[in-house]
This record gives sequence, C-alpha cells and structure tokens, in this order.
Amino acid sequence: EIKKEYKEEIKTIEEKIKEEVEVEIEVIEKEIEKEAKKEIHKIKKRNKIIITQNTTENSYNSSEELNSSTSQYQLEETSISIRKNINKKI
Repeated sequence: EIKKEYKEEIKTIEEKIKEEVEVEIEVIEKEIEKEAKKEIHKIKKRNKIIITQNTTENSYNSSEELNSSTSQYQLEETSISIRKNINKKI
C-alpha cells in the first residue's frame, strides 16, 4: 500500500517537472527566436550599408571613367584640330 502511494507521488512529481521543463523550453525557444531576429536585422542593416557603399563607389568609379573617357575624347579632338591647322599652314 505504501509503495503504491509513493509511486503515485513520484508520478505526480515527474509530471510537474515535465510541465516545468516544457515551459522553460518554450521560454528559451522564444528568447532564442527573439535574439535570432535581432541578429538577422543587424545583418540586413549591415548589408544595406555595404550595398549603399558599393553603389556609391560604383557611381564614383563610373563617373571617373566617364570623365576619363570625355577627357580622352577631348584630347583626340584637340589633336585632330591641331593637325588640321598644321596641315593648313603647310
């Protein structure tokens, strides 16, 4: 009779422990999920900054290339013009 009583008490204690553990697991999972969302947000923000920087650098580089091309074209035009003037004088 006493053994049966102990068995029931042990079973009740085990069930309470199981419930408490399940609740703790849920709390921990929610905390992990919350932290993961924060980290994902940080990474996305960091990536946006990097993309913006790259876009700015690419725009600057494109502008430099365009200016360089324009300067090269102007040099060629000037060179042609000078040659024409020299040829006229000759």
